[in-house]
Amino acid sequence: MTTLLSLASLSTINFPLSTLTMPTPTPEKISIHYASKGLAADGTPTERTVHSITSAMVFRINNISEATGFWDGASALRNQGLRIGAYHVGTQVPFLPNGWTAQRDASLRATPGYTPCEIVSPILRGPEGIDEVIRVLAKLNELGFRIALGAGTHVHVGWDDAWGADTLARLISIFAYLEKGLFSATGTKRRERGTYCKGVRKHGCAPEAKKRLDPDRYSALNISNLANNRTNKKTVEFRLFSGSMSATKIIGWIQLALGVVERAVQSKRTPCWEPKPVSGGWKKPGEGASELERLLGFLKWGEGYRRLNNGQQYGWISDAISQDEVKKEFRRLAKKYDGEQ
Repeated sequence: MTTLLSLASLSTINFPLSTLTMPTPTPEKISIHYASKGLAADGTPTERTVHSITSAMVFRINNISEATGFWDGASALRNQGLRIGAYHVGTQVPFLPNGWTAQRDASLRATPGYTPCEIVSPILRGPEGIDEVIRVLAKLNELGFRIALGAGTHVHVGWDDAWGADTLARLISIFAYLEKGLFSATGTKRRERGTYCKGVRKHGCAPEAKKRLDPDRYSALNISNLANNRTNKKTVEFRLFSGSMSATKIIGWIQLALGVVERAVQSKRTPCWEPKPVSGGWKKPGEGASELERLLGFLKWGEGYRRLNNGQQYGWISDAISQDEVKKEFRRLAKKYDGEQ
């Protein structure tokens, strides 16, 4: 499974899923896809093994942020040699690891004294990829980067055509089932009400949703790359997360995206499109807080769930930031979400 995640608009990180044999891709597939499957640059297998899904997934992130303005004495642009590339043509950020780029995005609104840019990650893999994201965020915070108004964090997860149409339909249904909990984990209703990450549940069922999502990249779950024969980028994109410079939030969001995709690939059952009202231990004072508990339970995040699920927790690949800390932050964000009118 491939996962892409980016700090500004698009980045990628790769992770493997369990019990799946990865097929050899066709020669036309891009090197990113080859790398995510452990293949050589020409597409030939370097080894053929059965992978654990989460450990093999790749992910990439992009986070829309602001760089300190040219006239500021602490300017990253002036003092650190940062150059911002054109849209989708990023340039290497000199003070970040290889492959991290900066690019322009016309939708960004800059605060006076700041210059907008989008920071995009390379393909990242496993716990090492999570560690790199944490180091990058620490450096950006040190240099005075901040989040632009209305910015979002997009997480791209690689998709294997061999998983088939049934798995994609299950992913769409799972996303619809968990949609309110995912939005609540952003801490704001602005994302849900905007036009760049529109909800999926409103489409009523997976077949109808797929018809609507195939041509429309501005959905909370963007699957348009899978329907576009003009691109080799086989990824699903989670567009709903808000802009942030917080490692706890971003590392948590990455693993949420990985978990949703992993459950779609590994599960045999599809949840109902419209979830029943939350009850029991998941029921909290607000709708967002209650739906967040549904989401965490569905992914088996929590010590009790882990024990009952034979140690498996969907999407959770790194304890660099503890699961308890991530869950505590998500619950704070859900409460904030519920407090908005």
